[in-house]
Amino acid sequence: MLTDFVSIHDLSLYEFNYLLDLTHQIKEKPHQFKNYLKNKTLALIFQPPSSITGIPFEAGIIQMGGSPIRAGSMDIQQDILKSPENFAKTIERWVDGVIIKTTSQKVVTELARSTHIPVVNIQTELLQPCQAISDFFLLRELRKDLSSMKLAFIGRSNNLCHSLIFAAAKTGARISVATPKGYEPQEEVIKLAKSDGASSGFELQLTSDPFDAICNANVIYTSPGASSFPLQRQILPDIKAKTTADVQFMNYLPEPGGIGTAGDIYNLDRSVFFEQTETILHIQKAIMVLLFESKK
Repeated sequence: MLTDFVSIHDLSLYEFNYLLDLTHQIKEKPHQFKNYLKNKTLALIFQPPSSITGIPFEAGIIQMGGSPIRAGSMDIQQDILKSPENFAKTIERWVDGVIIKTTSQKVVTELARSTHIPVVNIQTELLQPCQAISDFFLLRELRKDLSSMKLAFIGRSNNLCHSLIFAAAKTGARISVATPKGYEPQEEVIKLAKSDGASSGFELQLTSDPFDAICNANVIYTSPGASSFPLQRQILPDIKAKTTADVQFMNYLPEPGGIGTAGDIYNLDRSVFFEQTETILHIQKAIMVLLFESKK
Protein backbone atom coordinates (compact mmCIF):
# COMPACT_ATOMS: atom_id res chain seq x y z
CA MET A 1 0.00 0.00 0.00
CA LEU A 2 0.91 3.64 -0.37
CA THR A 3 3.46 5.00 2.12
CA ASP A 4 3.97 8.52 0.68
CA PHE A 5 2.06 10.85 -1.62
CA VAL A 6 4.71 12.39 -3.86
CA SER A 7 3.29 12.11 -7.38
CA ILE A 8 0.08 10.87 -8.99
CA HIS A 9 2.34 8.90 -11.33
CA ASP A 10 3.40 6.76 -8.34
CA LEU A 11 -0.16 5.63 -7.64
CA SER A 12 -1.45 2.34 -8.92
CA LEU A 13 -4.82 2.48 -10.63
CA TYR A 14 -6.32 0.78 -7.57
CA GLU A 15 -4.78 3.35 -5.21
CA PHE A 16 -5.98 6.24 -7.40
CA ASN A 17 -9.58 5.00 -7.46
CA TYR A 18 -9.52 3.97 -3.81
CA LEU A 19 -8.41 7.49 -2.89
CA LEU A 20 -11.33 8.99 -4.81
CA ASP A 21 -13.77 6.56 -3.16
CA LEU A 22 -12.31 7.34 0.27
CA THR A 23 -12.65 11.07 -0.37
CA HIS A 24 -16.35 10.57 -1.12
CA GLN A 25 -16.80 8.71 2.19
CA ILE A 26 -15.05 11.48 4.13
CA LYS A 27 -17.06 14.18 2.38
CA GLU A 28 -20.38 12.45 3.11
CA LYS A 29 -19.63 11.20 6.66
CA PRO A 30 -16.80 13.28 8.15
CA HIS A 31 -17.81 12.35 11.70
CA GLN A 32 -16.67 8.78 11.09
CA PHE A 33 -13.09 10.03 10.73
CA LYS A 34 -13.04 12.60 13.55
CA ASN A 35 -10.54 10.59 15.63
CA TYR A 36 -8.51 9.10 12.82
CA LEU A 37 -5.43 11.20 13.57
CA LYS A 38 -5.83 11.10 17.35
CA ASN A 39 -2.42 11.36 19.05
CA LYS A 40 -0.78 12.10 15.69
CA THR A 41 1.42 15.17 15.16
CA LEU A 42 2.14 16.34 11.61
CA ALA A 43 4.72 18.91 10.53
CA LEU A 44 3.73 21.39 7.81
CA ILE A 45 6.73 22.80 5.98
CA PHE A 46 6.34 25.58 3.42
CA GLN A 47 9.12 26.92 1.20
CA PRO A 48 8.42 29.76 0.61
CA PRO A 49 6.08 30.49 3.54
CA SER A 50 2.41 30.22 2.64
CA SER A 51 -0.85 30.92 4.39
CA ILE A 52 -3.61 29.83 2.00
CA THR A 53 -2.00 26.54 0.98
CA GLY A 54 -1.72 25.28 4.55
CA ILE A 55 -5.20 26.13 5.80
CA PRO A 56 -7.02 23.07 4.36
CA PHE A 57 -4.34 20.71 5.67
CA GLU A 58 -4.32 22.29 9.12
CA ALA A 59 -8.11 22.22 9.25
CA GLY A 60 -8.24 18.61 8.09
CA ILE A 61 -5.69 17.46 10.67
CA ILE A 62 -7.55 19.20 13.50
CA GLN A 63 -10.96 17.91 12.30
CA MET A 64 -9.58 14.35 12.45
CA GLY A 65 -8.16 14.78 15.94
CA GLY A 66 -4.51 15.41 15.08
CA SER A 67 -2.10 18.23 15.88
CA PRO A 68 -0.47 20.29 13.10
CA ILE A 69 2.85 22.07 13.63
CA ARG A 70 3.96 24.79 11.25
CA ALA A 71 7.69 24.33 10.78
CA GLY A 72 8.48 27.10 8.36
CA SER A 73 11.47 28.89 9.85
CA MET A 74 14.41 29.74 7.61
CA ASP A 75 16.69 27.50 9.69
CA ILE A 76 14.52 24.45 8.99
CA GLN A 77 14.25 25.33 5.32
CA GLN A 78 18.03 25.52 5.02
CA ASP A 79 18.44 22.21 6.87
CA ILE A 80 16.17 20.46 4.37
CA LEU A 81 17.95 21.90 1.36
CA LYS A 82 21.41 21.07 2.72
CA SER A 83 20.61 17.45 3.54
CA PRO A 84 17.09 16.07 3.05
CA GLU A 85 18.31 12.67 4.26
CA ASN A 86 19.64 13.97 7.59
CA PHE A 87 16.56 16.13 8.10
CA ALA A 88 14.32 13.12 7.43
CA LYS A 89 16.10 10.95 9.97
CA THR A 90 15.80 13.72 12.55
CA ILE A 91 12.20 14.84 12.10
CA GLU A 92 10.82 11.28 12.09
CA ARG A 93 11.81 11.13 15.76
CA TRP A 94 9.57 14.11 16.56
CA VAL A 95 6.44 13.85 14.41
CA ASP A 96 4.23 11.24 12.75
CA GLY A 97 4.18 12.73 9.25
CA VAL A 98 5.46 15.56 7.05
CA ILE A 99 3.41 17.72 4.67
CA ILE A 100 5.65 19.82 2.47
CA LYS A 101 5.54 22.52 -0.17
CA THR A 102 8.95 23.33 -1.61
CA THR A 103 10.67 24.48 -4.77
CA SER A 104 12.46 21.18 -5.38
CA GLN A 105 10.90 17.87 -6.43
CA LYS A 106 14.26 16.22 -5.74
CA VAL A 107 14.09 17.32 -2.10
CA VAL A 108 10.62 15.82 -1.63
CA THR A 109 11.61 12.56 -3.31
CA GLU A 110 14.74 12.22 -1.18
CA LEU A 111 12.84 13.15 1.98
CA ALA A 112 10.23 10.45 1.31
CA ARG A 113 12.90 7.87 0.52
CA SER A 114 14.90 8.63 3.67
CA THR A 115 12.21 8.56 6.36
CA HIS A 116 9.85 5.93 7.80
CA ILE A 117 6.97 8.39 8.32
CA PRO A 118 4.50 9.47 5.60
CA VAL A 119 5.46 12.42 3.39
CA VAL A 120 2.83 14.39 1.45
CA ASN A 121 3.87 16.61 -1.44
CA ILE A 122 1.62 19.67 -1.66
CA GLN A 123 3.59 21.37 -4.39
CA THR A 124 7.02 21.56 -6.01
CA GLU A 125 8.34 23.28 -9.10
CA LEU A 126 7.45 20.11 -11.06
CA LEU A 127 4.21 18.79 -9.54
CA GLN A 128 1.08 19.80 -7.65
CA PRO A 129 -0.54 16.41 -7.02
CA CYS A 130 -2.98 17.28 -4.21
CA GLN A 131 -4.74 19.94 -6.27
CA ALA A 132 -4.86 17.82 -9.42
CA ILE A 133 -6.35 14.73 -7.80
CA SER A 134 -8.76 16.97 -5.88
CA ASP A 135 -9.98 18.46 -9.15
CA PHE A 136 -10.44 15.01 -10.70
CA PHE A 137 -12.44 13.93 -7.66
CA LEU A 138 -14.69 16.95 -8.13
CA LEU A 139 -15.08 16.17 -11.82
CA ARG A 140 -16.05 12.59 -10.99
CA GLU A 141 -18.68 13.90 -8.58
CA LEU A 142 -20.02 16.25 -11.25
CA ARG A 143 -19.66 14.12 -14.37
CA LYS A 144 -19.48 10.52 -13.09
CA ASP A 145 -17.54 9.02 -16.02
CA LEU A 146 -14.05 10.50 -16.26
CA SER A 147 -13.03 8.28 -19.17
CA SER A 148 -15.51 10.01 -21.48
CA MET A 149 -14.40 13.51 -20.46
CA LYS A 150 -12.20 15.97 -22.31
CA LEU A 151 -10.36 18.59 -20.27
CA ALA A 152 -8.71 21.60 -21.91
CA PHE A 153 -5.88 23.30 -20.01
CA ILE A 154 -5.24 26.89 -21.14
CA GLY A 155 -2.06 28.64 -20.09
CA ARG A 156 1.63 28.16 -19.52
CA SER A 157 2.49 24.59 -18.56
CA ASN A 158 3.30 24.39 -14.85
CA ASN A 159 3.37 21.99 -11.91
CA LEU A 160 -0.42 21.71 -11.85
CA CYS A 161 -0.59 21.04 -15.58
CA HIS A 162 1.88 18.16 -15.16
CA SER A 163 -0.19 16.63 -12.36
CA LEU A 164 -3.44 17.05 -14.30
CA ILE A 165 -1.84 15.15 -17.18
CA PHE A 166 -0.91 12.30 -14.82
CA ALA A 167 -4.45 12.24 -13.40
CA ALA A 168 -5.95 12.14 -16.89
CA ALA A 169 -3.67 9.22 -17.77
CA LYS A 170 -4.88 7.23 -14.75
CA THR A 171 -8.56 7.78 -15.60
CA GLY A 172 -8.41 7.42 -19.37
CA ALA A 173 -9.59 10.99 -19.89
CA ARG A 174 -8.64 13.15 -22.84
CA ILE A 175 -6.65 16.29 -22.08
CA SER A 176 -5.73 19.06 -24.48
CA VAL A 177 -3.00 21.43 -23.31
CA ALA A 178 -2.75 24.83 -25.00
CA THR A 179 0.45 26.65 -24.08
CA PRO A 180 2.40 29.54 -25.56
CA LYS A 181 5.24 28.25 -27.69
CA GLY A 182 8.23 27.43 -25.51
CA TYR A 183 6.11 26.67 -22.44
CA GLU A 184 5.03 23.09 -23.22
CA PRO A 185 4.85 20.31 -20.59
CA GLN A 186 8.14 18.60 -19.80
CA GLU A 187 9.04 15.69 -22.06
CA GLU A 188 9.63 13.31 -19.13
CA VAL A 189 6.14 14.01 -17.80
CA ILE A 190 4.62 13.31 -21.21
CA LYS A 191 6.59 10.07 -21.52
CA LEU A 192 5.55 8.80 -18.07
CA ALA A 193 1.91 9.81 -18.57
CA LYS A 194 1.70 7.96 -21.90
CA SER A 195 3.07 4.89 -20.15
CA ASP A 196 0.52 5.27 -17.33
CA GLY A 197 -2.34 5.64 -19.79
CA ALA A 198 -1.26 3.02 -22.31
CA SER A 199 -4.28 0.81 -21.59
CA SER A 200 -6.76 3.37 -20.23
CA GLY A 201 -7.77 5.18 -23.41
CA PHE A 202 -5.83 8.30 -22.36
CA GLU A 203 -5.29 10.91 -25.06
CA LEU A 204 -3.01 13.96 -24.87
CA GLN A 205 -3.08 16.83 -27.35
CA LEU A 206 -0.52 19.63 -27.30
CA THR A 207 -1.23 22.88 -29.12
CA SER A 208 -0.41 26.58 -29.03
CA ASP A 209 -3.97 27.56 -29.97
CA PRO A 210 -6.37 27.79 -27.01
CA PHE A 211 -9.39 27.72 -29.31
CA ASP A 212 -8.16 24.48 -30.83
CA ALA A 213 -7.78 23.01 -27.34
CA ILE A 214 -11.34 23.81 -26.25
CA CYS A 215 -12.96 22.09 -29.23
CA ASN A 216 -15.38 19.45 -27.81
CA ALA A 217 -14.06 20.02 -24.28
CA ASN A 218 -16.31 19.32 -21.31
CA VAL A 219 -14.11 21.19 -18.85
CA ILE A 220 -11.86 24.21 -19.40
CA TYR A 221 -9.06 24.81 -16.91
CA THR A 222 -7.44 28.25 -16.92
CA SER A 223 -4.12 29.08 -15.33
CA PRO A 224 -3.46 32.70 -14.26
CA GLY A 225 0.27 32.27 -14.82
CA ALA A 226 -0.07 32.35 -18.59
CA SER A 227 1.60 35.71 -19.04
CA SER A 228 2.79 34.80 -22.53
CA PHE A 229 -0.78 34.32 -23.75
CA PRO A 230 -3.21 37.19 -24.03
CA LEU A 231 -4.55 37.66 -20.50
CA GLN A 232 -7.32 35.23 -19.73
CA ARG A 233 -9.65 38.00 -18.75
CA GLN A 234 -9.33 39.22 -22.35
CA ILE A 235 -9.88 35.87 -24.09
CA LEU A 236 -12.30 34.42 -21.55
CA PRO A 237 -15.44 35.96 -23.12
CA ASP A 238 -14.45 34.51 -26.49
CA ILE A 239 -13.78 31.09 -24.97
CA LYS A 240 -17.11 31.12 -23.16
CA ALA A 241 -18.91 32.19 -26.34
CA LYS A 242 -17.46 29.22 -28.24
CA THR A 243 -18.53 26.60 -25.66
CA THR A 244 -21.87 24.96 -24.96
CA ALA A 245 -23.87 25.58 -21.80
CA ASP A 246 -22.78 22.33 -20.13
CA VAL A 247 -19.05 23.15 -20.25
CA GLN A 248 -17.60 23.88 -16.82
CA PHE A 249 -14.71 26.16 -15.92
CA MET A 250 -12.00 25.43 -13.37
CA ASN A 251 -9.12 27.59 -12.24
CA TYR A 252 -5.73 27.30 -10.61
CA LEU A 253 -6.26 27.90 -6.88
CA PRO A 254 -4.58 31.16 -5.89
CA GLU A 255 -1.80 32.03 -3.53
CA PRO A 256 -2.04 35.22 -1.43
CA GLY A 257 -2.57 38.13 -3.78
CA GLY A 258 -3.81 35.80 -6.50
CA ILE A 259 -7.54 36.15 -6.00
CA GLY A 260 -7.72 38.93 -8.55
CA THR A 261 -5.37 37.32 -11.06
CA ALA A 262 -8.16 35.78 -13.08
CA GLY A 263 -11.08 37.25 -11.22
CA ASP A 264 -13.50 36.87 -14.13
CA ILE A 265 -13.38 33.09 -13.86
CA TYR A 266 -14.70 33.06 -10.28
CA ASN A 267 -17.92 34.77 -11.24
CA LEU A 268 -18.76 32.77 -14.36
CA ASP A 269 -22.11 31.04 -14.05
CA ARG A 270 -20.41 27.78 -15.13
CA SER A 271 -17.38 28.09 -12.85
CA VAL A 272 -16.83 25.45 -10.15
CA PHE A 273 -13.99 27.39 -8.53
CA PHE A 274 -15.53 27.55 -5.07
CA GLU A 275 -16.36 23.84 -5.22
CA GLN A 276 -12.65 23.32 -5.95
CA THR A 277 -11.72 25.18 -2.76
CA GLU A 278 -14.01 22.93 -0.72
CA THR A 279 -12.91 19.69 -2.33
CA ILE A 280 -9.23 20.21 -1.53
CA LEU A 281 -10.08 19.79 2.17
CA HIS A 282 -11.74 16.41 1.58
CA ILE A 283 -8.99 15.02 -0.65
CA GLN A 284 -6.23 16.06 1.74
CA LYS A 285 -8.05 14.31 4.59
CA ALA A 286 -8.32 11.20 2.44
CA ILE A 287 -4.61 11.27 1.59
CA MET A 288 -3.73 11.36 5.29
CA VAL A 289 -6.18 8.58 6.13
CA LEU A 290 -4.80 6.39 3.34
CA LEU A 291 -1.18 6.91 4.36
CA PHE A 292 -1.76 6.17 8.03
CA GLU A 293 -4.03 3.25 7.11
CA SER A 294 -1.09 1.79 5.20
CA LYS A 295 1.12 2.00 8.29
CA LYS A 296 -1.23 -0.07 10.46
